Amino acid sequence: RKDSKDDEEERKEEEEEEEEEEEEEEEEEEEEEEEEEEVEEGEGEEGGEEGEEERRKKKKKRTTTTGKKKKEKKG
Repeated sequence: RKDSKDDEEERKEEEEEEEEEEEEEEEEEEEEEEEEEEVEEGEGEEGGEEGEEERRKKKKKRTTTTGKKKKEKKG
């Protein structure tokens, strides 16, 4: 019985962590969209083609780090 209680608690914790990660990812996506809109309007830090390249690099970095985090937690 103790084992099943521990398993249940562990499952709940994992679900909460996953929900938090999803929320963080959604927030990041919203921020990226806002940044893109600013650059399109000619505001924002980096306008033009250079800014677009920088955003792509940042996007790649973000996706790889979130992927790594998920793997570490599962493993």
